[in-house]
Amino acid sequence: MARLSENVGKSIYYKNRRYIWSYDRYIIKIADIFGVTVDILRKSLIYFLASCIFLSNVVH
Repeated sequence: MARLSENVGKSIYYKNRRYIWSYDRYIIKIADIFGVTVDILRKSLIYFLASCIFLSNVVH
C-alpha cells in the first residue's frame, strides 16, 4: 500500500513539474515579446528625436 501512495505522489509531482515548465515557457515568451516591444519603442523614440533635431536644424 505504501508503494501505491508513493507512485501517486510521484505522478502528481511530475505533473506539477510539467505545468511549472509550461508556465516558464509562457513567461519566457511573454518576456521576449515585451523585450522586442520595448526595443521597438526605444528605437522609434530615438528616430523621432533625431528627426526633430534634424528638422529644427533645417528650419533655422
